[in-house]
Amino acid sequence: MTSAARLVWINGPFGGGKTSAAKALVARLDDAVLFDPEYLGLVLREMLPVPTGDFQDLPQWRDLWVRTAATLVDHGSRVIVMPMTVLRREYFDEVMNGLRGTGARLDHVVLDTPPSVLRRRIDADHAEPPNARAWRLEKLAQFMEAREWLLPAASLTFDTDELSVDGVAAKVAAQLSV
Repeated sequence: MTSAARLVWINGPFGGGKTSAAKALVARLDDAVLFDPEYLGLVLREMLPVPTGDFQDLPQWRDLWVRTAATLVDHGSRVIVMPMTVLRREYFDEVMNGLRGTGARLDHVVLDTPPSVLRRRIDADHAEPPNARAWRLEKLAQFMEAREWLLPAASLTFDTDELSVDGVAAKVAAQLSV
């Protein structure tokens, strides 16, 4: 059964502007809601041991993400925008297959940013604590490795080098209306 709902997963590097773009996209689209799977991870981290320190390593997190998206689809949400970086291929495949199983149309959007631009943006982001900036920079090499399979797996890819947050949202919204 196919639903009228649409899932829009915005992926890309940590610190690449996914959440900001997702919020701007939700503001542009009728019947859109923001669902950030990171919040599920933060809650699970309070309840379960996370030996690696990364909640993405919890199978419960990946399962809960898919189940929550499915619940939103089942309860009438039309466009569900989900900003989340996933750079481990096996986790990506697990989540992608689960989201496809919801019956909603799935768009996997990758925001791609050259490393030099991303470093500059991360360094300039003073809204986050300094340790968040260091962590994002550490994850940059992992994103660059994942680009090999991540970009071909995308429904839409946008180079955000010269785009503002509103520019990214406008381009994504235009493609979604096609």
